Amino acid sequence: MSTRAITGGWRLLFALSGWIVWAAAFAVLYAVQGYFCHSAATLPDILGLPGLTVLLVVVWLIHLGAIGVLEWKAIGQSRRRPEETGEIVLARLSHIVNVTAALALIWFGAPILVLPPCG
Repeated sequence: MSTRAITGGWRLLFALSGWIVWAAAFAVLYAVQGYFCHSAATLPDILGLPGLTVLLVVVWLIHLGAIGVLEWKAIGQSRRRPEETGEIVLARLSHIVNVTAALALIWFGAPILVLPPCG
C-alpha cells in the first residue's frame, strides 16, 4: 500500500473514516438481521451454524478488515516526515479514531458469535 500523503479536505475525512465504517457496519448488520428475522426468507445452515449467523459474521469481519486497512494507512501516514503540522496531527488522530472504532465494532458485534440471530 502506498504511503502517499493524503492532502486537502480528504485528511479530515480520512481521520473520521474509522467511525464512518463503524456506522456502516451498524446499519448493514441490523438491516440484514432485521430483514431475515422478519421475513419468510431463510438461509441454509452452514457447518452446523445458522446461515444468518454465518452471514452476519462475514459482514462483521469485512467491516473489521476495512478498519484494519484504514489503520494500516494511518500508521503509514504517521511515519511519514510531516510537511506541515496538521498532517501528522490528523494522522495520529486517525490512528486513535480507528482503534476506538475497531473496539466499538468488536463490542457490538461480539454477541453475533454467541446469541441466536432471531431470538
